[in-house]
Amino acid sequence: MSDSPKNNGADDDREIVLGKFGRAHGLRGEVRLFAFGTEELIAPGLDAFIARADGSRTPTKLKQVRWRDRFAIVELEGMQHRDQSEALTHAQLVIPRDALPAPDPDELYLVDLVGSPVFVEGGPEAAIGKVADVLDYGAQEILSVKIPGANRLLVPIADHTIRRLDIEAVVIAPLEEWAAPEFVAPWDDPSDPNT
Repeated sequence: MSDSPKNNGADDDREIVLGKFGRAHGLRGEVRLFAFGTEELIAPGLDAFIARADGSRTPTKLKQVRWRDRFAIVELEGMQHRDQSEALTHAQLVIPRDALPAPDPDELYLVDLVGSPVFVEGGPEAAIGKVADVLDYGAQEILSVKIPGANRLLVPIADHTIRRLDIEAVVIAPLEEWAAPEFVAPWDDPSDPNT
């Protein structure tokens, strides 16, 4: 399975965040990039966009990339001064989803799971909801599952929680195997007359 970045066969105009810019590095316009993508993807020559919090997008191209332990130092075409790179702090480096290379047949990008139906092993025959988002907080990826009439269910992507993971369906382990004991699944709530 690939590390991150949905398509489900449809045209996809989403952007994939490859990293977040940190502080300026040096005086010649270089900037730190805390990368979410791989070294193969974040490489010189990459056409991308700078996405700012105000929603603006600026096309850019990576000119040079030097990797460090937890980040890369990048030089973007047209950035020649420290004040230009300082303006990038907290902005994101993004690419269109269709710019990602096709995954191998036995792999997928986690973002491709968005919209996939979610089932519980040994639970109701109908899907309990759909994957609404894939969250990544560093330590582990998490599926955010939207359940009709309920809040979202957050499912860590781990061997003990996921039984099947593909675009056609996501099958999770029964909640009693991994969720907090006081958690009552909305589809199992005896006080709910709709279940």
